Amino acid sequence: MLRIFLIFLAFLLVLSVFYFSWIAYPDLREAWFLPGWVMDWANESRNGDLRTAVPFFLLGIVFELLMKKSNNWMRRLGFWFLLFVLVVVVEVGQLRLPHRHFSYTDIFWGVAGTTAGMLIGGFLNFLFTPEGE
Repeated sequence: MLRIFLIFLAFLLVLSVFYFSWIAYPDLREAWFLPGWVMDWANESRNGDLRTAVPFFLLGIVFELLMKKSNNWMRRLGFWFLLFVLVVVVEVGQLRLPHRHFSYTDIFWGVAGTTAGMLIGGFLNFLFTPEGE
């Protein structure tokens, strides 16, 4: 059941990355459904490209938790590369939007968030996954 929840959460996070990366304005004024403090924190003029790290940090944790205590480094590297491709795709997609722009620092923060999330997720697996699973 946990695995299904994690897959669903990963799906929702990927959809949110596409949605928030490709809305018309980067300051989230179209995200009426978000609480005010989230919109305020995610405002481009306040935290800049750092906000890109947040969903990728969460995705890194989710992908690590899906792997449990796997020592398969190729699979882990594949997940990391998949998230790298995701951040590049959403950045390239912003070239077609009039009020958005391509940013190498967004890619950097996406990769940094992914890496940090995978490290934290691996640590959580180490602590909470029983031996033999």
